[in-house]
Amino acid sequence: MSSKKEVLNKIKILLSRRFKTDKEAFKFFEKNSNLYLDKSEVAALLKEAGVSRWITSLAAGQIIAKFDKDGNKELDWQEFKGAIKELSKENNW
Repeated sequence: MSSKKEVLNKIKILLSRRFKTDKEAFKFFEKNSNLYLDKSEVAALLKEAGVSRWITSLAAGQIIAKFDKDGNKELDWQEFKGAIKELSKENNW
């Protein structure tokens, strides 16, 4: 099973190699045009990053729980940006 550090590293690699900006990544994974990333969209990001399919749902839920500031169980752009900023500090990006 992937550790938190491994998951964070996979997210880092995906975002740095595939997208020019965090906003570009947010727009790519935000599929239903409601300007939020729901749990399935965060799970898709994790899957794209190469995180094991067995833990994507769990990890997506944990990411949303930690960074969802308004309690709607989704990440808006500001929350996503804050998550990336905080995750980058935790993982020395």
